[in-house]
Amino acid sequence: MAKYLKTSEASIAKSMMVKKSDGRYALAVLPGDRRIDFSRLAAASKSNSVALAPREEAESILGCSVGCVYPLGNIVNLETIFDNSLLAQEYIYFNPGSHTKSVRTRTTNLLSVVKPTLAEFAQRTEKRP
Repeated sequence: MAKYLKTSEASIAKSMMVKKSDGRYALAVLPGDRRIDFSRLAAASKSNSVALAPREEAESILGCSVGCVYPLGNIVNLETIFDNSLLAQEYIYFNPGSHTKSVRTRTTNLLSVVKPTLAEFAQRTEKRP
């Protein structure tokens, strides 16, 4: 997505649905150049543990396929947690539930619409040679 949009991976908001140890779901939103540290995300969501939600459950709840999940957990009543590193970007891009469309918005505008919890749960991915 970043390559197609001619932007950095850090400006891509990657949204991933997780299942908490109590059976509830949450939406984790992080930059495209990072990955989830599940221990830190569990702490941020006040859960004993979290894991990626099974594909079928995520797609049923979100109404879209995995790979184009939108960062608007509030519209489906999901706890939504944004990684703090997203705040370094003036603009971010995300998929609106479609593999063929993308949205560019000011990060502050998305924060005001979603009203997510902010936490540090993402870690940098290692670059392949």
